[in-house]
Amino acid sequence: MLAITSVSYSLVINGEQVGHIAPKRGLRQGDPLSPFLFLICAEGLSSLLTSAELSNEIKGFRVSRNAPSISHLSFADDVMIFCEVTRSALYQKKASKISGEGA
Repeated sequence: MLAITSVSYSLVINGEQVGHIAPKRGLRQGDPLSPFLFLICAEGLSSLLTSAELSNEIKGFRVSRNAPSISHLSFADDVMIFCEVTRSALYQKKASKISGEGA
């Protein structure tokens, strides 16, 4: 049992320790499964953005009139999202935020 360790995190607010959190689930940093979990999430995000663009929910950026539309670029663990903001999308985002549906 000496090889088994558990982790806990300290909460520090304004330089003062206010409590501890002991996680019950999840992968720790350095776990061999961490990269695979990240890839699953990154592929899911990419798929959602692509399908949102195809269904005209978002409008990607075009470099020129004949160029393909770019809605997002991914490299390593970074994602850049490009989209045109419309009034309806802005109102939809505001409504979802007010109702508590949006983050």
